Amino acid sequence: MRPPKWFERELQIIDDSYFVVFNKRYSYYEIKKEMNVIKDGHLVVVRPTLAVFRKLNDKALNNLRERKFMGRKYAGDPKKYLNYLNSLNEEAKKKKQKLAVEIMAEGYMRIHNLDRRKIFT
Repeated sequence: MRPPKWFERELQIIDDSYFVVFNKRYSYYEIKKEMNVIKDGHLVVVRPTLAVFRKLNDKALNNLRERKFMGRKYAGDPKKYLNYLNSLNEEAKKKKQKLAVEIMAEGYMRIHNLDRRKIFT
């Protein structure tokens, strides 16, 4: 299956060396990159898979753009990228804890109001 023309155009804008391959066995698209690598003094063409998508749409393009941006931003310093991921995890944990506290407070208020409710018969 060929990818849509618009997707191929947008993919070329992101990076010229990216191309799409459809995996018939598993029914998904693979985004690959063609790279020249020198091994044992010989030039070898390598095509690693960068990403896998079931559908080729705007979400896939945005994902590839984000990967490209992160690759440029943290190139050459894996510790910086690891620190960035850790900071994202800490922020997510803080948000979850704050939400949990709010949910618990709401539950306590409901319990408190239940005890105070007057029932007339």
